[in-house]
Amino acid sequence: MRKILLICLLPLVAACASGTSRVETGLKKLKVTPTDVAVVAGIGYLVYEVAGRSVWEAETSFAGTNRYRVTLKRNRFADSGDGEAQLVFRQHAERIAATRACASWRIVEYHERYDSKLIGLQRVAEGLIECEQA
Repeated sequence: MRKILLICLLPLVAACASGTSRVETGLKKLKVTPTDVAVVAGIGYLVYEVAGRSVWEAETSFAGTNRYRVTLKRNRFADSGDGEAQLVFRQHAERIAATRACASWRIVEYHERYDSKLIGLQRVAEGLIECEQA
């Protein structure tokens, strides 16, 4: 993702480094301002974020004997997936139980919240599951 962001910002850096506020491009002598480049790069980044990823991103960490913490983060720019948090959490818990060869599993704790670190709100679902061995 950082590579794409750097590639998108490269024209802006080149425009600022040229010493003028405009850049001459192409055969038609189209004048592009650094602001134009920044807007196009920003729109390209948003399209990449929305189209290139799934709605939910899952992180799993070990939290003790047969316990695993699952954190699901919804893509900030996604326009779907609002009511799916608990379903996706259960599906991820089932995958963990299957890979760990658990006889069964149970949800110890589960909660949902909104995180507002950057632009807009991001839905986060967190929980702790316990894997019961046979």
